[in-house]
Amino acid sequence: EEILPPEALFPVVVILSIMSTLLLSVAALGAMFKHAILFIKISLFVSIGIFTLMTFVYLLTFPPAAIITCLCMTLLACYTMRVWNRIPYAASNLRSAITAIQANMGIALVAFSTIPVHSVWLALWFFAFVGTTQTDLFQAQEQHSVDGSEDTISPIGYMIVLLFLLSYYWTAQVIMNTTLTTISGVVGTWWFNPLEASSFCSRAIRDSFVRSTTYSFGSICFGSLIVAILQVIENVLRNARNNRRGGILTCIAHCLLFYIERLVEYFNKWAFVYVGLYGYSYMDAGKKVMSLFKDRGWSAIIADNLVNRLLGIASLAVGLAMLPITAFVSFIMGASSFYIHAAMLIGFVIGVMLCSIMMGVLSSSVDAIIVCYAEAPEEFERNHPILHDEMKSAWMEAWPTVDLEPMVATPLMGGVASSGGGRGQHAPLPTAEYV
Repeated sequence: EEILPPEALFPVVVILSIMSTLLLSVAALGAMFKHAILFIKISLFVSIGIFTLMTFVYLLTFPPAAIITCLCMTLLACYTMRVWNRIPYAASNLRSAITAIQANMGIALVAFSTIPVHSVWLALWFFAFVGTTQTDLFQAQEQHSVDGSEDTISPIGYMIVLLFLLSYYWTAQVIMNTTLTTISGVVGTWWFNPLEASSFCSRAIRDSFVRSTTYSFGSICFGSLIVAILQVIENVLRNARNNRRGGILTCIAHCLLFYIERLVEYFNKWAFVYVGLYGYSYMDAGKKVMSLFKDRGWSAIIADNLVNRLLGIASLAVGLAMLPITAFVSFIMGASSFYIHAAMLIGFVIGVMLCSIMMGVLSSSVDAIIVCYAEAPEEFERNHPILHDEMKSAWMEAWPTVDLEPMVATPLMGGVASSGGGRGQHAPLPTAEYV
């Protein structure tokens, strides 16, 4: 007999999981700030250890798969040795990003607000889609046999499905990229004018959010549409592959499109950083991304990869930490074994999801830091000298023969140039000048 019914148990578990996850996420930020280099190294070793464990498991269960995991383990070990001296630079970017976020913790509220926004949109989308499928326009007038199966959806119905998929993916991308652009704007203000970005709900957060949802919203929607179209095409190809239509060509096309989509998403991430920092149009931001990779080479990608690996493991660690917490509380409340396991699953999902959002804020901040340091290191030295000295020292350790100079940039619409020694350095556009 249950001491406490499930309907009383689960609300307690949910509330406890949310509060514990937030506390653990904040604690993780503090720990990563103090021991950034150590945690990045640990994340690399953990990744190698995971592939090593998978290799042993597959050797006992499915030997052919062990070859692939062993190859991944070897490549990751070589990658670790290759980037070992770059870790301090990635750690300095991480520490700077954490400092910016801790000075403007209200930006986390913007990120967490995407959960109810996306939930409401999903509900509206679902009811609209279900209602549309019940109309005569969606249903085929006759059932046609194709490859032994019956097709009950009209050609117009298929087009409606594609448009609904496009609307879902597009809106999801817009919500995510609006948050990314807002975070970039806040970090840019902290970089160039820290007095306006030094409180929980600072002016920088409000102004950046307003710019992202007004002045830069067209650029966000355009860039998001590109990814959404690729996602729809990938979905169609995946369904065709699962239904064994198209043969090997469909599989090849799906594989190629998958990687193209990931490449475009990665490119978009950097483009939206420029949109948030300077108010560029999407096309102009894309040109700046190409200049960034051309002038900085692989330094930005390596730092981004090392930090994101750590943040992903941190999210998983917080989720795992919720397992004993929810299990203990459920046991104290007298729940049965079934409900204890259910509570542990809920705690794990909430922990990973909420911590991933918080780590996503930090990841976007790191990207903005990388761009700002490439564009305007002098402003960093003037406004944050201690962090600048640490980052400069790490840069010289990683690339001793590369002289770090501000990237030359041409003022574009939405950005304001601050002339310094003839170099066209950018500063984020003040709110008063956004009209």
